[in-house]
Amino acid sequence: MPMPERLDRVEISLSRGIVELPFDGRNELIDVMREVDGAAGAIRAFHAAGASPPVTLRRTDKRLLVEVIDRWTLTVPALKLPAGVWELRNALFDDLVDTPA
Repeated sequence: MPMPERLDRVEISLSRGIVELPFDGRNELIDVMREVDGAAGAIRAFHAAGASPPVTLRRTDKRLLVEVIDRWTLTVPALKLPAGVWELRNALFDDLVDTPA
């Protein structure tokens, strides 16, 4: 039985609004983050996502995620990343630029 739409994606709250990431992309992103020091907070935030309110990330987690996805594209072209991951990266980058430290 297919998963209800609201449960098959994660919502991430950013300054410009909500960004959605399909669960498959979320799972792969978590797997990649497991290899990165300092990613525990972001991993916890994505594990808690689902039927709950949108994920909110600390500025340090946003910066880390941009770096993780950028490094990921050294082995996988951006167009071959899981659905929504590159869009999330760009939204996170914009959010970092929009909101001063």
